[in-house]
Amino acid sequence: MVQRAYFIVHGKEDFEKHPNLLGLLIRVSKNGVPLLDGNGNFIPVSRYTDGIERGVTVVYYTSGDYMIKGIFEVASDRLDESDRRRAKEWKRSIQFIIRPILKSDDGVDFRKLIQKLDLFRHLKNPEKDYRMAIRGKNYIRPLDSHDFEIIEKALQSSVKANRAKLPKDEIMTRKYGCHGEGREHKMLKEWVAYHPESIGLTNVQKVDVEHDFISGDAADIFFEIRGDRYVVVEIETDYPLPGCYQALKYRVLQCAEMGKNINSSNVEAVLVAKTIPPDVRDVCLRYRIRSVRAPVLQKS
Repeated sequence: MVQRAYFIVHGKEDFEKHPNLLGLLIRVSKNGVPLLDGNGNFIPVSRYTDGIERGVTVVYYTSGDYMIKGIFEVASDRLDESDRRRAKEWKRSIQFIIRPILKSDDGVDFRKLIQKLDLFRHLKNPEKDYRMAIRGKNYIRPLDSHDFEIIEKALQSSVKANRAKLPKDEIMTRKYGCHGEGREHKMLKEWVAYHPESIGLTNVQKVDVEHDFISGDAADIFFEIRGDRYVVVEIETDYPLPGCYQALKYRVLQCAEMGKNINSSNVEAVLVAKTIPPDVRDVCLRYRIRSVRAPVLQKS
């Protein structure tokens, strides 16, 4: 769980025009002149605005379609009025640069989560009355760990569902390039998947070839081992050094999806390669990646 997370309402059109920006309303006089505090700073509409700063996590909700677009990290301090990165049409706002941490193309329908969240428990009829509470960009509320995890899991499910819709050949092209997966690589991958003992694995309960992660990455092989253990395997037939970093990435992704420390002993990374040169061996030793020399398979 992140240390600080906020639920922030924005407009649908704002998100479509500026998906990398966050604009928070400021108070203005009856004549439309921005009000300033004693230090000459804009006075925000929401009292929680002062908590929005670099490094903070925000859940981005658009009121026009009732959708949670994603979880973002505030990636900048407040943008100065002369900063060219600011959205010019948001003249009366405090603005920040944001970057996506977990973003779904389809988004998550917030109405389906209302009953599970504590955010609006103070309302008599949360499913109906919450719409009145969160109109406009002035609605900002801190999220507790319970609500954040519910929203995070809903977004993760949405991302996985979107990925499942992709044609298999498109997924393979993303990973292996326009020429697709080589025959030798495919043979070795399938052989190791059906012979886990060849890389020293026992008590295998489940195996998944081309295992999908929420990030859109796919591990060559994913083993589920008895005792809440997992093994991600990267197969390399030509240039093994990039495979070290791929295996490392898959291990971190699996730890993150499980909600464990990225160095958890429950997840092991294995590199299977035709050769293990000294530079590859050094990287593997440094980052606890087990390297295994690939068996020589007879081509049919």
